[in-house]
Amino acid sequence: MSGRVFRRGGSTALVAGVLGLCVLGDAAHIKNSPILGAGLREVVAVLAHPDTQWMALLCSETYFLGFVVLGIRLNRICRERERGTSSVIGGVLLVGLTVIAAAAYTLRYPEAARSTHALTLVGGAMIGQGVGLWESRQRKAESRNVGGETVLALIVLLAVGAVWQVEPGHLFQYRRLGRWSGPWDTPNTFGMLMGVGAVLAVGMLVSRKAESRKLKAEMGGEHPTYNVQHRTSNSWRWIRRGLLVGAAGAMGIGLVKSYSRGAWVGTALGLAYLMLNAEGRIKNDEEGIGKAGRRRAAGLWCALAVICASVGVLGFWSFGDTERAVARRVYSVANAKDFSWRNRVAAWEGALQMIAERPWSGFGWNQPERVYSALYRPAKVDEGMAIQLNDYFTLGMTLGIPALVCFVTYVGLSLAAKSRSPGGTLNLEPGTSQGGEIGDSDFGVRTSDLLPVVSRAGAIVLLVGFWFDGGLFKLPTAATFWVLLELGRAGGHEIHSAA
Repeated sequence: MSGRVFRRGGSTALVAGVLGLCVLGDAAHIKNSPILGAGLREVVAVLAHPDTQWMALLCSETYFLGFVVLGIRLNRICRERERGTSSVIGGVLLVGLTVIAAAAYTLRYPEAARSTHALTLVGGAMIGQGVGLWESRQRKAESRNVGGETVLALIVLLAVGAVWQVEPGHLFQYRRLGRWSGPWDTPNTFGMLMGVGAVLAVGMLVSRKAESRKLKAEMGGEHPTYNVQHRTSNSWRWIRRGLLVGAAGAMGIGLVKSYSRGAWVGTALGLAYLMLNAEGRIKNDEEGIGKAGRRRAAGLWCALAVICASVGVLGFWSFGDTERAVARRVYSVANAKDFSWRNRVAAWEGALQMIAERPWSGFGWNQPERVYSALYRPAKVDEGMAIQLNDYFTLGMTLGIPALVCFVTYVGLSLAAKSRSPGGTLNLEPGTSQGGEIGDSDFGVRTSDLLPVVSRAGAIVLLVGFWFDGGLFKLPTAATFWVLLELGRAGGHEIHSAA
């Protein structure tokens, strides 16, 4: 028992350390620190230098392919036929994307090696596949969901970023108000990560509450072991919930202070996805509602969406000229004089023209901005940096439509994967430890398992942010996105445990 706990703790610490380096490793204070600074600077120099970057890309591609093959094999061993087929299709799509990226890098190596975009795309996918494989193996070994530890590690890292302001003078401003950027380079990156952290924290709160309610409903609150565990762990549960509430509040404040409209939209959609799916899962677990009940719930959500849309439209008329910074930022999309969204729209038009020009092969790595500025940028647009703010168009312009189709299809399959609760029945024998809300108890329960929903909600925040502000080619957001996407996929595994 102690050996298994030690191995679990060691592997969790390793995953948390890798995520910490990816999410916070680019912070100026860390790179200049006397302990980690020298090593990180050497790593960054190797990854950025054209003479050594190709070796890092080759290693990342090799590890990535190994993780994909091992993941497919694990699914077949678990006899998950439906899940295995989906895993094979997803693996083929993702391998196709990385192979296209590596081929474009090799064919135009001098230009591609001037940035780390190709390495970030392949490396982020590799990290996500590695974490997803670890989650699948843990679930197979212990017949329960242990990926919540990775989500909690992400929440802690992002909460640290929420209170860590590297630039107290705020280099970025909105109407003379400082925009928070935390340890990252832009407020948009900060806002997206704060949105992800807030959604994950809320999701973990909902998940813990759902697991506790289901455990009590299944055991009736009358089993003596449940009562003992409930009393002894009650204080710890309230402390944990308080910490999650505090983290969500800190990241929510950071999200507002970033003044990133894309992050606001992504967070709203992520929370809507979380609440809609979490409510459906909880009702299915507790009440066993059928299709009619789900249709009624969907109708209520549709009515709520219509009401919110109506309030938003009315707000454009009432708050379009308000002096309140947050409200003015929200409704600035209706301001014809706002050059931020106008430059984005102009860049999208140019991107579509460029994709139509070379739909199959694209222009290659690091070429879209240069080509757009030289040939496709309208005269009324002063600069061409807006062309980099939409990662979907950037993929199409860089690698062609086939790579874009592989990415979008893989994401769609990942978000559409069905989430299954770990199988098995209640096991009240001491020492089984299959998980549950009551801490790390000595008796196992089948939980409601909302982790896949929580992970996908966090990934949705970044997917929306990739459309408005970019981030797929920045390591903090890219690594977070791929990890959450793979946790959502791994959480859909069907565990075959003994009754």
